[in-house]
This record gives sequence, C-alpha cells and structure tokens, in this order.
Amino acid sequence: MIKLSTPDNNTASVALDSNIVLNFNEDVVEGTGDITIHKARDDNVVETITVTSVRITGTGTSAITINPEAD
Repeated sequence: MIKLSTPDNNTASVALDSNIVLNFNEDVVEGTGDITIHKARDDNVVETITVTSVRITGTGTSAITINPEAD
C-alpha cells in the first residue's frame, strides 16, 4: 500500500522535470505490468512505463522512483 507520494496526488504545480516517488509500507520488488501517468485535469494519458524500465528504480526498497520521459 502506498503511504506517501511525491508530488502529492492531484498536485497542480509540479516542475516539468520532476520525478515521481512512491513510498510504500514495505519493500517492493520488480514485477510485471505498467505504470500509467494521467493528467489530473482531464484524465488523459501522459505516458505509460513498463515496470522493468530503467526509468523506474528502487526495487527491493520501500521507495520507488519514476523518471517520466514526458516532462
């Protein structure tokens, strides 16, 4: 379960080159699937990233960092 994310959900003012950091209650490991990033204002998809991408780091820890290609 995610206990904290940076930036917070539905944050309106985020720097264009910001990473997304998800903090969990326990360590997580790489699995399968995708992470899809949506715009808060209209729910359009900004980017979909496979969880095995080099743009997602932190497997084996409780903090996962996502570095979207689309700023």
